[in-house]
Parts: sequence; structure tokens; C-alpha cells
Amino acid sequence: MTTKNTLCTIILLFAASALHGQGIIEQWDYTNNSVNGVNGNAMTHVNHATNTDQTGTVYDNSYTVNRDQGYGGDVISGLGLSTGTVKAEMTVSSWNLSGTNSWFGIQFRDSANTAISSLRLQGNTNGTRVTLEDEIGQITDSNGGARSQAVGGFVSAARAATTPVTFSLTLGLDDGSYLLESSLWTTPYGGQQSGTIAGLSDATVDNFRWVATNWIAGTDFVELDQIVVSTVPEPSTYALLAGLLSLSAVMIRRRN
Repeated sequence: MTTKNTLCTIILLFAASALHGQGIIEQWDYTNNSVNGVNGNAMTHVNHATNTDQTGTVYDNSYTVNRDQGYGGDVISGLGLSTGTVKAEMTVSSWNLSGTNSWFGIQFRDSANTAISSLRLQGNTNGTRVTLEDEIGQITDSNGGARSQAVGGFVSAARAATTPVTFSLTLGLDDGSYLLESSLWTTPYGGQQSGTIAGLSDATVDNFRWVATNWIAGTDFVELDQIVVSTVPEPSTYALLAGLLSLSAVMIRRRN
């Protein structure tokens, strides 16, 4: 006969399996001037001969991308994420994006290297913006309106700033949703914008790369304090886990 202790063990193991595969894919903190992530993946930035990237001692040993425009190879490939959610978050300590429509971002792509979406810090004639672009299909904004191009908002009235900003993009691969957030933002939606991206629910995030476009070499830069790419458990997963743990607690109390 299965004992209560055995049942509790089964429940806890099932709860743990519900969260299997969830968590940090990679995180770069640049401590000790290292460009290796916590899971061992090296930070490979824009591939170009004009390379003046450097690590620093300010803002937790930050990493400054300061070279000509271009793009990096796949930082991590073979992700095969077709369900759940994936999130990219960047903290930029300072920046200068003086070029016309200059930007630095993370671009998520599928196995055919087709862009699904990208998270950008982007220079603009009126300042600096955080934007969602390169979407795989038609997007809606926080008001439910169709948008043929990017959504986003201003984080600075200038194209150069030293006030740190953290911004992130969460993609829901089951329902085709997105959530764009920023610690600094002047939008009617507060610190976030959300909506849907057509085709996202059928897409598979396989890899991502870094992109720097329309930069002025030796002038434009971003000083990265931290980058985190992770998967996020669905609310239903948390609800399942909470229910299983509650059941386990009841069984333990009854046994005692």
C-alpha cells in the first residue's frame, strides 16, 4: 500500500517537474571583467573590425559596446522554445545613440534565422526610446489597436544619458502575447505596454543575437550593466504547484 509519505514524495516530485526547464537561460553580470554568463556562454557582440568594446569597473563591472554597426552571431542557439514564455531583460548604465535611428538590441529568431521580435534601445530625433520591433506579424498595442510598426516609448529626452534604465520584453509563445516594460518611460500606459503579435503562437524561438544599427563608430555606445534571458513559468504552472504543495501539507498534517 502506498504510504502518505510516499504520496507526498510523489506530489513534490511532480511539482518539481512542473517547473523543469523554467528559469535563467543565461545571465551576464560582467563581474571581474568577465564576458562569460553564469551558465558559461560567452558574450559575443557585434562582429566588426572596429572593435573598441571594453569592460569597466562602474555599475558592477559593466560592458561597453563601442564599435561600428553590425550584428553578432547566435549567442545561444538550439533553444527550441515553442511553448511557455521567454523573456529578455537589459540594464543599460549609460548610452549615446547619436546616429540616425541608431539602436542596440536583442533579436529573437527561429531556426531559419527569421526575426520573430527584437527589444531595442533606440536613438530618436526627440530622445531615446525603448521599442519592440522586427515583429513576426501584425501587432496590437495596449489599447487593442493594430500597429503596423513598432510600439514603445521615450526613456530620455536626449540621445545620450547616464541614468540607468532597465527594460524587458516577454513573449508568450502559447497565446501570442507580448509585454514590453521599462523602469523609465513616458507613455500613457505607465511602465509597460502589452498586446499580441500575429504568428507568435506558432513560432519557435531557437536563437538570439545582438544587433547594432546606424551607429557612428567611436561615438555611439551602450554601457551594459546586466543582460538576462530566461523562461517564465505560466500562471497555470504556479497554480498547479500551489495546489500540489497545499495537498502535500494537508496530508502531512493528517499524518501527524
